[in-house]
Amino acid sequence: MRRSSTFLLKLGSGLDIRRAVQVALGICSILLGVYFFRHERHELHGIMQGIGNARPAWIVAGLLLAVAYVLLQAAMYVHGFRAAGGQISWGAAVRLFLRRNLASVFLPAGGFTSLGLFTRSLEERGERRAVIHYASTIYAIAGMVTVVAASLPVLAYLFLAHGLSGDIYYAFVFLVVLVAGMAWVVRSLLQQGVAARIAVRLSPSIAGVLEEVGQSRLKRGEVLLTLLASFAIELVGMAHLYVAMQALGMGSHWELAAVGYVVAVLLLVASPFLRGLGAIEVSMTAVLMRYGLQESQAATAVLLFRLFEFWLPLAGGVLSFLRGRNNLALRLLPAMMALVLGVVDIASAASPAAAHRMRVLQGLVPTVQLDASSMTVLVAGLLLIFVSVALVRGLRMAWWFALFLALASMAANLDRAIHPGRTVAALAMVAVLLRTRGSYKFLGDRRRRYAGITVLAASLGGVLLFGIVGFYFLEKRDFNIDFTLRDSVVNTLKVFFLFGQDGLVAHTHFAREFTVGLRIAFACALTIGLYALWKPWAGGGPTEVAVRLRAQELVHRYGDSPLDRFKVAADKELYAPDGVDGFVAYATAKGYALALGMPTAKGISEKQALIRGFDDYCGRNNLRPVYYRIGTTDARLLRSMGKKLLLIGQEAVLDLALFNLAGRDQKTLRNSLSRATREELVVKTYPPPVADGLLQKLKTVSTEWLMGGKHEAAFSQGVFDANVLRGDEILTVENAGGRVLAFTNIIPDGISGEATYDMLRTAEGVPGYVTDFLMVGLFEHFRTQGFTHVNLGLAPMSGIGQAKDLPERALKFAYERIARFAHYKGLRNFKEKFNPGWNDMFLAYDHDLDLFFIPTALLEVEEG
Repeated sequence: MRRSSTFLLKLGSGLDIRRAVQVALGICSILLGVYFFRHERHELHGIMQGIGNARPAWIVAGLLLAVAYVLLQAAMYVHGFRAAGGQISWGAAVRLFLRRNLASVFLPAGGFTSLGLFTRSLEERGERRAVIHYASTIYAIAGMVTVVAASLPVLAYLFLAHGLSGDIYYAFVFLVVLVAGMAWVVRSLLQQGVAARIAVRLSPSIAGVLEEVGQSRLKRGEVLLTLLASFAIELVGMAHLYVAMQALGMGSHWELAAVGYVVAVLLLVASPFLRGLGAIEVSMTAVLMRYGLQESQAATAVLLFRLFEFWLPLAGGVLSFLRGRNNLALRLLPAMMALVLGVVDIASAASPAAAHRMRVLQGLVPTVQLDASSMTVLVAGLLLIFVSVALVRGLRMAWWFALFLALASMAANLDRAIHPGRTVAALAMVAVLLRTRGSYKFLGDRRRRYAGITVLAASLGGVLLFGIVGFYFLEKRDFNIDFTLRDSVVNTLKVFFLFGQDGLVAHTHFAREFTVGLRIAFACALTIGLYALWKPWAGGGPTEVAVRLRAQELVHRYGDSPLDRFKVAADKELYAPDGVDGFVAYATAKGYALALGMPTAKGISEKQALIRGFDDYCGRNNLRPVYYRIGTTDARLLRSMGKKLLLIGQEAVLDLALFNLAGRDQKTLRNSLSRATREELVVKTYPPPVADGLLQKLKTVSTEWLMGGKHEAAFSQGVFDANVLRGDEILTVENAGGRVLAFTNIIPDGISGEATYDMLRTAEGVPGYVTDFLMVGLFEHFRTQGFTHVNLGLAPMSGIGQAKDLPERALKFAYERIARFAHYKGLRNFKEKFNPGWNDMFLAYDHDLDLFFIPTALLEVEEG
């Protein structure tokens, strides 16, 4: 019981109530999504039947109205943003509506809660969060106001002519109360009233947004245009119902269309889940029946209306996600389909075919071929599972192989008792592969591709030779066949490709072992060959000495980063093409080429040329390019070239003109210096070349530092190398007896006026004030040499204020809550005590899928 209580306390400390509610709502939304599509499958079937009997001209009219509906929704966003002082393009407005409309189906009170989604792309284009939320609020209120305006005359007519049902009456009252409540909330937020205070208490980060919104001026002309577009949407909705009834040949009038539409909208607004699932269909059908339509006619008209008003925009939302650049779902879909199709094929081969379909085929296809097709399905299934892994890596060769296997699976399943479901699955995979062809661009180096083909051919050739020789020397009693050379070749191929083996029956234990072993050898040879064909590039070996010397010269001329020292370190490979005055320093791991910082080159045009060339180079060698530790200015350049960005931390830069030991904030540093002075510690400077005796002392300190649980990280930092340190300027903290307690080495910094250092290590048992003493001495040393700033290095995962997306939220959560990353907090706190400025640092990559693999690749290169 005590253990359970301890666990619950730990759990409670790690997850607050708000996060738990978010998780619960997320799970609920997923389950509601599954429920929604399962519940509506009959409606979809009914729509298809209704369309089959509809008049084509009216269907075309309905489709055109659906397009107008989407454009009017986009117009509301366009004018809403202008009213709030922002700007949004028509294309972005269409995508925003379609995606929010899709999300609203699966969210509680989705029409409102979805208005806070999909803001990242707008923020990346430079739009402020305050403007986005303000414009979304204008959009929501305009929609509610025009619903009331359109409903009032219709409901008044209904009340006078037929009376109102209780459901419609209560829905209208709810709508009026909702509009009034929203108006009060917005006014209170703008005037910093009660609603604003409650909002800030619940989410302190919203205070800045509310202040910015309150200071902005609303453009009334644009608000009017937003209202007009919203009112036009209500008219389009009524026209949709009118067109649906005309398309089905029922004959209708605008009164019935207006009444039916208003009923649908009121129930949509009042429904908390799934956009009025079920309630709209039932209520609209009942209203139409009251006007004399038969139940079947009314239901079909409602279903066709739902197609125009609901299903087509919903499909548009799905397509907007799938068509999005670097879409993660679309990128993973072929690999997932290959995996699923492989499992389905294996299950298909293992399960008996349907008897009635088999009887049809037996009259058309020989039994031998039917048996062989089962084995073909099995082999295709196994290979598809193998190929799914290569598809994740985006290899073009894997794409061709998957396409061939999908076609083979489709043909074999057709041959195998005409199984429509599995055939359609294979056909769908072919369609998806063709749609996503552009994502599989990694061709591999031609020489390595030929080498892979050679390994594949040699592996299969060796097993083929083994099979031919084995069959030829078998005794007649093994298969009751006296194999000739031709028979040996034919039967080996039959065993390989599992075709027409009905005459090949093993009569001895050895014969059975031989055929099973031959198949296993064939599978192993195929696996080894495919791996050789698809394996990641492990790097091109050591960079030529001449290239490295040229890179060192380019760093001296064009270096503009505190990382310049490490770009020409021995653990880096260099991409330095002829004709471009610059290079890219990178290391390879897990199929990624991890570039350290930006290319070193004369100007922006040269850097752009190097980035494009490096991307092509990586594509030819089955590598994915990644740029690590990119500053804000360079991040904008990479984004303009199509890269995606992730904030990975902040870099501390100290302004020496502002640094001093006065004030309450620097009391800790003053105490550290006073204690060091009392203990007669001194900071000493050793210019290069460093003597062997001092290097041995530094080696002792470094060894003790590593024994304290620390570890060296290469790639973007230095490791202890006496040959390298000999050429650096060294600062040490030493006691009266000459013992080195701590040291750091100064390294070149390519930024004008800025200095930096690399290692900062202390001996075992040395207290923290010694490090503070060394850092203050280092700053004074730089100041005397005329430097104005000191780069203190990266504080990983820190500085993420309001996370914009899931990756940033994951980093922020790990930094704040997971004990494994607690040392990053300590590193941030250590740098904070000197009051530096902070610059955002980014990771640039091509696809969201890369974020699953980049951390392990970085860990590998940092371990050297």
